[in-house]
Amino acid sequence: MNDKEQAFFSILIPSHNDGIFLHRALNSVVSQSFIDFEIIVCDDFSSDSTDEILKSYQEKYTMIRSFRHLKNEGPSPSRYALIQSANGKYIIFLDADDELIPDCLSKIHNVIRKYHEPDICEFTFYTLKNKKRLWENISINKRNNDYFCDNEILESVFNPYRFLLWPIWGKAFRTNFIRKYMPQDIDFFPAEDLAAYIVLLYYAKSYLYNKLPICYYHHDEGCTGAQSLDHYHYLKSLLGNKKAFNYVDIFLFRQKRISNSMRIHWTTLKKTHMSTLFRKIFDGYVQRDDRAYAICDFLNVFGCHDVKDLFLDTTFVNSNTSILEFIAICYSFTKIVFKRWSNRIKFYFDSLKY
Repeated sequence: MNDKEQAFFSILIPSHNDGIFLHRALNSVVSQSFIDFEIIVCDDFSSDSTDEILKSYQEKYTMIRSFRHLKNEGPSPSRYALIQSANGKYIIFLDADDELIPDCLSKIHNVIRKYHEPDICEFTFYTLKNKKRLWENISINKRNNDYFCDNEILESVFNPYRFLLWPIWGKAFRTNFIRKYMPQDIDFFPAEDLAAYIVLLYYAKSYLYNKLPICYYHHDEGCTGAQSLDHYHYLKSLLGNKKAFNYVDIFLFRQKRISNSMRIHWTTLKKTHMSTLFRKIFDGYVQRDDRAYAICDFLNVFGCHDVKDLFLDTTFVNSNTSILEFIAICYSFTKIVFKRWSNRIKFYFDSLKY
């Protein structure tokens, strides 16, 4: 591809200390049969071998560009900077620890052309663990090649009979569209892509869902996957998701196009998602049965300022406070009540002996 020509795809890869996986991600792109693309990597102030790896690939492949942040900015600022650098007609995000499926770019190109270049094309992906395929992630109750315009998009998203896949990767975005509407004020992690994707869906004029799997998501690797079984990181995830949902709540509150039924479904979706995260935290700490670890983790994640009210509670600071009681307080702190957990916590409360 000539430097002056516009590529069809810009493959954007944010990377922070992902050098051990970066080879795999880059190889999955440069080996595609469809060659009308560019690759741009944002080195988010990595301290590993990322810089050397990028230099070696750039010497071999002219379609690869990269830049480096002078400090660790995080996923959202990295993606936003990548968007501003993109020259392609469509943008596909790829995490540095994941990989594209062989020959997927050619198929994505055909789908986009066939449906007249929608603002957003949502595809599916395979989840891998220990290099074995666990499942294909699909949006439940969406038909292949579902195409929506304007308000139909919102009705599809905020619909109790549909399931939303909100990772920012696994999708293709028209560059001019995402450059205009990608939020710049998201400063939390994880779940930053949840908030961004809801905003993008709100502004999209055309949206296509296609069941074509386009990438492998490595569940047990990278900055989030390696910690996936640690309940401390589920607690961090709970905070990130709470911030993401609050961000979306504020955004939707300002929008006149959101109906009451859409708001109700959004609330249901939010509660279901947070309930799942809480279950993992609850079970993890109960199995560990260590109050000291729980308090330490909770303070590290939420910060002293956020939990100062908890320490005014004499029950909480009492030496007899159990881990189960602590989890109940943590649970109530989320400000979301789930009936299915209320009975379970009450059962444990009733069984406590002081």
